[in-house]
Amino acid sequence: MSQPWLISVLQIKKRGWTNALIRDFLKDERPESHLNPKNEQFARMKLYKLKRIEEIEQTEEFQRAFAKSRKRSVISKAAHARKRERASELVPLKPDIYTPDYLREKLIQKSGESFDEFEIDRKYFIESTSEADEYF
Repeated sequence: MSQPWLISVLQIKKRGWTNALIRDFLKDERPESHLNPKNEQFARMKLYKLKRIEEIEQTEEFQRAFAKSRKRSVISKAAHARKRERASELVPLKPDIYTPDYLREKLIQKSGESFDEFEIDRKYFIESTSEADEYF
């Protein structure tokens, strides 16, 4: 169980940090390693001191990098939305698939034949394994 003065990487990301910000600003910090509370077999959790995170967030250097990161994020999301909108114009939302009734009936018949073959194979397998059990 984590202490209130320690914060996980996930919690740091919820504060708006990115992987690059964590890499750049916490590279000299040594995280504490704790067992994962969800399952001890999961990877150990890296926990950082909350006080140190708050101190870093107050620095001018971090403020500039954070603002730059937010700006890139907004631009990236807008570009992604434009691409998605263009793609939706090119591809119809619902493909028109037509299956004639005679073809549908053949498909149903074929699926029934396949099921019958499966049942025959299954019965043969069960019979052959029960004979083998009697032998051993």
